[in-house]
Amino acid sequence: MADDSFGVLLERLALSKRIDLVAAVQQAGMRSELEAVLRGGSPGSDLLRVLAPVLGWHAADVFALADVSLPDGLRSAGRSRGSGVPTLVRSFIALGPEQQAEVLQFVASMPAEGPTAPVRTPPHMVYPSGPGGILMRLIWNRGLAWSAIAQTLAVSTGRYWSAATYGGVPRFPEF
Repeated sequence: MADDSFGVLLERLALSKRIDLVAAVQQAGMRSELEAVLRGGSPGSDLLRVLAPVLGWHAADVFALADVSLPDGLRSAGRSRGSGVPTLVRSFIALGPEQQAEVLQFVASMPAEGPTAPVRTPPHMVYPSGPGGILMRLIWNRGLAWSAIAQTLAVSTGRYWSAATYGGVPRFPEF
């Protein structure tokens, strides 16, 4: 990507979703901040929170795209960082389409719970800007650490890379 600034990424995303960002944030009184971001400025937390529903994304994912640290209220809670996800994915894949639809409907109907004790991002999981960094920040927002990523993708795709490989991909532009 020639220019991976948040403003460029935001414009591309809005174009693909056919969203008029300026009109969407005008009501929140953040037009000037948005225009500054589109010219290469850094976004503030308030703007990112306003953009999330406009884009149809979770606020934490907009923070990941912008490479802005998550506020405590958006950090996921938990100790395991996704260790049970590979088993859940394996079980889900084994279900038929009707049962999968039932599970998805049940999950969507569950109430959202806020974090009780936010998990801080360890230094080795702070990634540089770029596509790989964005992807890994989005995955971290899903509660998956490197080991859970490797196991989940092995279960769902049949392809296994070591956990450290997933951690290293964003650090090497030639990948």
